[in-house]
Amino acid sequence: MFLFNRNQVVLAKLDDFFTSNIQCLDLFSEAIDHLLKNGIDDVFCEKVASTHKKESKADDVRREIEEVLYRKALLPESRRDILQMVELTDHIANRCESILNQLETQRVMLPEFLHGDIKEEIRISVKCVDALVAAAKGVLGSMAPKKVQELVAAIDAYESECDTLERKMIRAIFKSELELAEKLLLKEIVLQVGGITDHCENAADFLMIFHIKRQV
Repeated sequence: MFLFNRNQVVLAKLDDFFTSNIQCLDLFSEAIDHLLKNGIDDVFCEKVASTHKKESKADDVRREIEEVLYRKALLPESRRDILQMVELTDHIANRCESILNQLETQRVMLPEFLHGDIKEEIRISVKCVDALVAAAKGVLGSMAPKKVQELVAAIDAYESECDTLERKMIRAIFKSELELAEKLLLKEIVLQVGGITDHCENAADFLMIFHIKRQV
């Protein structure tokens, strides 16, 4: 359907794009871990800058994919589906960069009572993105429908876990003795982090439709 046997350049760029998103999330995770241990220092700022560079790389590859797709002899519907999958996945790297920028520019310090749950939420988010990338590569390849369904189900489960942690952290924030302005800022950060798995779930929903269309 997608003529990928003759368009290995497309597959290579898609693989590069997915890798850049995973690397961006890994840098994000490292930056948050450093922040929780050391606060906002030069090392944290360097990690923020590295995440920005990786997010920019993902954007560059996304634009290259768009250019290649429009040059290749793909059906318009096929081209549109692939581009939508790329756009949905790209939200992940964007979200990572956005959160770190907010933490750095607003000098946000995460209170200790949130540390454990934030680290767990990010750990689950990494697993969720890994599952999403595996599903995306599977849809583009020859993965069995059952395996794709299992990965999508795993993504949904990860998103639910993060939702539970999100609610737990927000309750803890508003039970604390912090000032209201700080509570609202921390709530926003928690929701932003939770948005990573939300993006994964949205992309996974589309992938299921994409995969069904490929089987028709």
